[in-house]
Amino acid sequence: MTAKFSLWMAAILGGGGALIGVSYWGYQKVSRPLDEFAAEIASDFPEVEHVPPATLAGWMDSEPNLLVIDCRDPREYAVSRVPGALNFEMVRDAKRFLESAPKPARIVVYCSIGYRSAKFATALKRAGFDNAVNLRGAIFQWANEDRPLETPDGATTGTVHPYNEFWGRLLRPEKRAK
Repeated sequence: MTAKFSLWMAAILGGGGALIGVSYWGYQKVSRPLDEFAAEIASDFPEVEHVPPATLAGWMDSEPNLLVIDCRDPREYAVSRVPGALNFEMVRDAKRFLESAPKPARIVVYCSIGYRSAKFATALKRAGFDNAVNLRGAIFQWANEDRPLETPDGATTGTVHPYNEFWGRLLRPEKRAK
């Protein structure tokens, strides 16, 4: 992981808030495109395959035994998800859940931009789930490409939880949930 990204994410994940990230990376970085963040995440987690949204969309059409896991907070998941995705936060013991479920052909994990899910995919691979991959650009990229979104009860929606104001700027404005 690059030192800059590591320090910034530690501040965010540690509760430091986006202000630390903004002051560390500088305000001009707010407008960095999502694909730059996705490329940096991919380089920080080289042991994980990072598949683009088009690949996941193809698998959703062709792989009957595909497991898609949303590893965002339940509050984020409550706004929208990739169709059919299960929320990891709602599964108390992920390893036991994965071992008891039918063996999926592939496991695709995602979060907002891909960092949390890359960490989760790495943990899955280390636990013996070699078929785990990370969705490059995560649900933000999926939404920005106008791919289908649904609420946990299966209703169609067009917006995504923005995580916070800083990261939400990586979503097209009409895709940000209020």
